[in-house]
Amino acid sequence: MMDVPVRNMLMQMLEWRIGIDTDFSVSAGKSGKYFKHYLDPETWKHFVETYPDGEYDNMWKSLFRMGDLFRTSAQKVANHFKFEYPESDDAKVTAHLQHVRSLPKGAKVMYS
Repeated sequence: MMDVPVRNMLMQMLEWRIGIDTDFSVSAGKSGKYFKHYLDPETWKHFVETYPDGEYDNMWKSLFRMGDLFRTSAQKVANHFKFEYPESDDAKVTAHLQHVRSLPKGAKVMYS
């Protein structure tokens, strides 16, 4: 889930963020080829942190970093286009992921 649907939506949101920053005058390149060039250094650093090194805990950290980066970018995009960002939905998804992360190994049920 993290590698395809979540990452794809993050990439789309970052492309829109770059579009806003450049008045939609540039391309972010195929698969974010020019992200490093168009994202500010802090955002680029956070984007790089979305790629885990294969360690279990770091995969979770990367997933939450993706959520953080998506959230800040989506809020900027929503604000620019005068859309309302669904803060409540975001909080619910984040809480659910935190809950799943905290489940004991071998858990058979998610909620009781």
